[in-house]
Amino acid sequence: MAYLGLTLWTKALKDIDHAICIDANDADILVLRAKLHWKLGLIDKGNTDISRAFKLCPNHPEVLDFERKMWYQSQHLHDLACRHILGRDFAKALDCLNSCINFNAEDPKVLILRASVFRELRDYRAALTDVERASRSFFGKQFGDELDEHMRHVLPTEEHPEISRQRNLILNDMAIMHIQAGDFEAGLTAMNQAIASEIETSSRFEGKAIDYRYYINRGDCYRALGKLQAALADYNTARELQPTDTEIHTRIAMIRYHFGLELFNRAAFDKAEIEFSSAIRHNHKVPAFFIRRGDCFRYMDQSQLAYQDYLVASRLAPDDAEAKVKVSQYAQYGASEGVVAPRHQRRARAPTTKPTSVERAWRGAVQKDKAYKALLNQRPDLASPSKDRIQPLPSTTFEEYCRELRS
Repeated sequence: MAYLGLTLWTKALKDIDHAICIDANDADILVLRAKLHWKLGLIDKGNTDISRAFKLCPNHPEVLDFERKMWYQSQHLHDLACRHILGRDFAKALDCLNSCINFNAEDPKVLILRASVFRELRDYRAALTDVERASRSFFGKQFGDELDEHMRHVLPTEEHPEISRQRNLILNDMAIMHIQAGDFEAGLTAMNQAIASEIETSSRFEGKAIDYRYYINRGDCYRALGKLQAALADYNTARELQPTDTEIHTRIAMIRYHFGLELFNRAAFDKAEIEFSSAIRHNHKVPAFFIRRGDCFRYMDQSQLAYQDYLVASRLAPDDAEAKVKVSQYAQYGASEGVVAPRHQRRARAPTTKPTSVERAWRGAVQKDKAYKALLNQRPDLASPSKDRIQPLPSTTFEEYCRELRS
């Protein structure tokens, strides 16, 4: 106490530490050391001493007074931080929350709020640290401070949904950051964790739906990695959750268009037409979709349908050179329905343009088909080879024929 009167805080703290070593169950000594810690700026150690004093003597007047002051000050700083967050002033909000945590370092509500501020400031590592602290504090308050780590794994525990939600939002933002940086594997890992947590949380709370944007972001990762079937599955799941979102339909359309191009390059024009039609159903404002489907109709001898698709493409993109050329080639067949373009007109191309591999494959298939039809419709003559060399007998008797031979 003499050192305290002389404001020699460090020496006083050493003596109090020695006193606590002698008797660690004296609440008064713990309260005194807590005040010394606060005086020296050791806020966390001071709060720890007050917590120990509270366990030893819950009705201690100093402890009750501290709890009351701490609650009012913490609530004031929390409200002030909320006002700064609404004003998008996250730096000031962070200062308020830091001070608030100095008063109550294990308040899950304050930790989650600060994690959201860190997320807005793109400090994802600090945000995840606060979320994990909030989770540990939540379980500690739920089961008691003396519950060891082993028992926490044994007992059926359920994390508060707000803690899970904030963690998933952080993982989602981290995935977006990785996607923008081109690190799609890391983005996919983060989205897998977020979606797995969302599925587990939604299974515990009836009526809670998973945010469809998680599936969009994971689908983007799959698409960037070339896993188009997995990307399409995620986009379709997102479409079921949000059927009117145009971004989802656009992504599905692009994948269907890609599938159509692969089939078109393999000369599977009927299957490619189905994929291009699916792309058009999801997004009917892309001229390339109509041009490629028109090409499928052209190779399937459906010139009227091809002309209609080329015409739609030219209306969507009046300056598109390819659409203009193809509309002009098929314009004379647009007036009559069901008219098939002549074969020479269908194959006409600029003399300087080399035939593509698809056109060469299609030409070979047409020639083989011609040979097959000719063999089927014009069967070869299998008559005797001596048919034309042996003349038929004249319409006379056999005796007259013998007399002619003798003469």
